[in-house]
Amino acid sequence: MDYNKFKFDFDYIRKNLNQKNFLKDIYVLDEDREKYGGGDMFPKSVLKNCFGVDPNDGNDEVYNNYYELEKNDEEKENQEFKLKINKYQFDGTLLPKLSDNFKLEQYFDFCLNSHYLIYSKSKKNYLYIFCDRISFYEENPSIYNKHDVINNWVCEILKKD
Repeated sequence: MDYNKFKFDFDYIRKNLNQKNFLKDIYVLDEDREKYGGGDMFPKSVLKNCFGVDPNDGNDEVYNNYYELEKNDEEKENQEFKLKINKYQFDGTLLPKLSDNFKLEQYFDFCLNSHYLIYSKSKKNYLYIFCDRISFYEENPSIYNKHDVINNWVCEILKKD
């Protein structure tokens, strides 16, 4: 696939996401990750399990394209895609939109960061997820920078009693 010509599309990602591997990825809690420094779940897990590429294997073209989306003024559609993904991550709706397996249970918005609980029907447990956007209060940020997600990851897996 020529990733340079590919237009990121949420329906395509939902349809082509390897759900089994995606679940494995988001359920791995990184022991070495410092609190509030985990990175972005979307490219690390979703793009990896949709396109079958891993930046750790030296194939980071799709990731570079994703991170450059809002910088390319000619591709308004791609900019809107990235804005939509950032919104879904921040408001806790990304996982439920990707899979019927997930249900948003609780959502807390603290302007610069959000916290939410997602119920996994297949695993019968809850995922506590943290999301952070740093540039929200920068002077005159673009709409894309204002809503850019810096960190979004599963902090804790809670068993249902």
